[in-house]
Amino acid sequence: MASFRQNRCVNMIAHLFNAPIGDGEAAVGVGTVGSSEAIMLAGFSFRMSCNYSNDIKLIIYRWDTPIHVDAASGGFIAPFLYPGLEWDFRLQLVKSINVSGHKYGLVYAGIGWVIWRGKEDLSEELILHISYLGANQQPTFTLNSSKGSSQVIAQYYQLIRLGYEGYKNAMENCQENARVLKEGLEKTGKFTIISKDIGVPLVAFSLKDSSRHNEFEVSEILRRFGWIVPAYKMPPDAQHITVLRVVIREDFSRTLAERPVIDIEKVLHELNSLPARVMTKFVGDDEGSCEES
Repeated sequence: MASFRQNRCVNMIAHLFNAPIGDGEAAVGVGTVGSSEAIMLAGFSFRMSCNYSNDIKLIIYRWDTPIHVDAASGGFIAPFLYPGLEWDFRLQLVKSINVSGHKYGLVYAGIGWVIWRGKEDLSEELILHISYLGANQQPTFTLNSSKGSSQVIAQYYQLIRLGYEGYKNAMENCQENARVLKEGLEKTGKFTIISKDIGVPLVAFSLKDSSRHNEFEVSEILRRFGWIVPAYKMPPDAQHITVLRVVIREDFSRTLAERPVIDIEKVLHELNSLPARVMTKFVGDDEGSCEES
């Protein structure tokens, strides 16, 4: 029964990603432990068919290179919030897509999915035929032969119970809660919003004035209020920018979206009463590099 439910999930997700599946035809895909296994499986199937190029225009227009889409978070967001965005199997060069069920698929950690465009895009060398516990030979192409089925059942339940409209409502609610948090932070006058309104529902923000205290100090003190809000240095060529990031999940309610702003204002008030850079363990070298402990 777990295998049946897994296949049903694969078919539903494949249809969500606009896979070219004919009537009565089964989608090609499998449940995985998470995004890492899914990406590895997709990568293995490409290993004999890729042409590499640093110029994306050459990839699209000249080399006819197959594309794998890592949709770990966005795979359960874009179809509901941005249905007109063509990123999936509607693009002819997209041959496989992975997505995490335990992110915006609304299932507890430990489940991911990888979907192939068609059977011809899954290398035969990846498929193993096993006789487990004396059963007839079963084809499999996962890296983990033995794993619990609870997450598969949970994903099946969510897809059946919520359906397209249910997931759409959940994603719209996440988006709205991100807006509430963003506007609350803007009203403090203390932060610059770095993130865009389009995309994954999250809010990334920086202190407007970090001359006395920085984002790492804000992150550390917020832990006392029960919030784990990571602070990051941006990649090379933008390392002078540090951001705090809040990712909005389905269980992040409207009330919770308002509370962080109140607690952040308390943190700022506390920091303003302290000497500058009092928390020296969060201050890096002369160039300002910092690491999270």
